[in-house]
Amino acid sequence: MNKLLILVLLFPMLVMAKMDKDFKLVGEGVLSYYFWDVYKVSYFKSIVSDDELIKITYLRDVERKHSQAGWDESLGKLKGVEKQLEWLKNNAVDVKEGDVLAIYKLNGSDVIIQKNGETISSKKDDKKLFSIVHSPWIGPQSVDEDLKEKLIKGN
Repeated sequence: MNKLLILVLLFPMLVMAKMDKDFKLVGEGVLSYYFWDVYKVSYFKSIVSDDELIKITYLRDVERKHSQAGWDESLGKLKGVEKQLEWLKNNAVDVKEGDVLAIYKLNGSDVIIQKNGETISSKKDDKKLFSIVHSPWIGPQSVDEDLKEKLIKGN
């Protein structure tokens, strides 16, 4: 019984660890705000599927309210995604220097957000959320065009 319980508890971590091995780095860069480096962002694509991953390594502490404002600024002008934007803002978290936020796009409609390897939120079967969740970095109107170029074309 104990072995079964351990297996059930470890299975999600084993799946995510295996899944990370399927991703290949496309590009990375640093997002700065005025003269402060805020975070390093890395863009990955799966080598076995169409899945994608954005990893954000924070270079300073960022309060939840600033992340929420970032989602608003980068996605607030899009029409028809108000529910998805609200979900992203509701699932924003405080981060400390060194924390890593991972935003997975999986299976054509699923989104998983992790902080330091632990899932903090997930949403299945939401194609609108799936289509916009990486937009602040690699979308048509990204927050920083130079950073976008580094992410999608490599350094």
